[in-house]
Amino acid sequence: MNGSYLSRKPLKDFTLEDYKALGRLPSLYTKREIKNVRNSVSPQSGHSSSGIIYFIGKNQNGPVERRLFAKQHHHVDDLSTFYQSERDPNKLFTREQRSVHWINTLVGGDFISHPIATDPLFLLQFYRYVQFKSDRDRLLEESNSNRSRAIKYEGHRNIAIIGGRLHAREEKFPRDLLQEKYSTNYEISNLLDQMLVISRHNLLHQGVDFPSDSERFKEFINQKYGLNIVTSVAEIIDSQSSLEYEYTLSHGDCRVHHLKSEIFQRGNPRKKIFLDWEQFGKHRLGFDHVTYSSAENGVSDLPLTELDILSSWVLAYRSAGVQSPKNERRKAIKNLDELASDRRRIVTKVNGNERDKFSLQYLAQKNAEDIHLDSSNKRYSSEQRAGHIIGISGWTEERMLEDRLNRVQDRLNFIAIQAPFTAVENPLGAQYHFYLWAKLLMKLELVNLPQETMNALSKR
Repeated sequence: MNGSYLSRKPLKDFTLEDYKALGRLPSLYTKREIKNVRNSVSPQSGHSSSGIIYFIGKNQNGPVERRLFAKQHHHVDDLSTFYQSERDPNKLFTREQRSVHWINTLVGGDFISHPIATDPLFLLQFYRYVQFKSDRDRLLEESNSNRSRAIKYEGHRNIAIIGGRLHAREEKFPRDLLQEKYSTNYEISNLLDQMLVISRHNLLHQGVDFPSDSERFKEFINQKYGLNIVTSVAEIIDSQSSLEYEYTLSHGDCRVHHLKSEIFQRGNPRKKIFLDWEQFGKHRLGFDHVTYSSAENGVSDLPLTELDILSSWVLAYRSAGVQSPKNERRKAIKNLDELASDRRRIVTKVNGNERDKFSLQYLAQKNAEDIHLDSSNKRYSSEQRAGHIIGISGWTEERMLEDRLNRVQDRLNFIAIQAPFTAVENPLGAQYHFYLWAKLLMKLELVNLPQETMNALSKR
């Protein structure tokens, strides 16, 4: 088999002969009794595809069907060189392998899944198939609002506990996995790239002609809207310092489809598995909870009116997860679980200022994440967007492309009135951070905020 040919072949088109040619899979999946394969693979993001591979055949006992879960990183085709560099498939593949290894070595393997085969040339990973059910699937299948809410809080509980366990062993990890990527230049480039993608899509939707060259497009934006978009983005990034972020070792991309439950027979409890560790590293405290709660159509989100409860819940379970040795950790978690039937009781277990600071940081990160996901949705092809709305009743591509900015708009209205700015040492600076967001989004005609909101955020 020609290696260059396979490197250009998407996973969804692999044949049985291709899998045999790889020479990586256990013989169970390629032996003579296996006659065919069926790939149920779809694009999960701009840089990877994943799904179930069915190995089909027949032996003396009858039909045979064996399954593997597979993931393949691939190169990104995008106008933005920054976007491409951040999604270098070789770097992501290598980082995921190293992350899983070191987590298993230093923290434990009870919440991760190990690949049974990998191919670094074709950036493939294969995992033994088990009866996984993601939190996304559980939430989409659940029609009872109380049970749906319970699944969400259960997800945040599990993320917080694992976050605590990672934090407790953070100093033991290799230095390269602890490097912070959130430099000022990185964040400015990242946000600028996202804002340009969103603005380009908005103008295209309006039928406005604009230059395709990136630098000329920035000049066009500046002239059309009367601003300097680079300066505006830089001001937002610089003002983040007033939010007093703490950076801690985290999953880095803890979406609802990355947290799965392995269903055992005979009524044994579910084992929680976290998948996709390619973004593992130092992230802002709370970021995993932001990514978990940011599924399409608000499937995994909780009302802003429950922010105090959610923040207390996360901090309490995170504190329990830090405990050592294992029996002390389990005891602390059990004590919280006994209170969990009335979640408001957990609020009393957390320092009020710590809770409010986490809430303020959570709101800021939710806004930034919605901008990130809105730019991703508007960068994707229609086929890729379709993969993200599968199973969401009544959800359309059109609504998907409108929803994120609407959520940012609603959240800014909430922040102007109820955000706990006094939780940080520079409350006016924190307030100004959100004002700068509101000002830029209004200038670019991406949101429509009432003057009352702008006045409340601009008070100095």
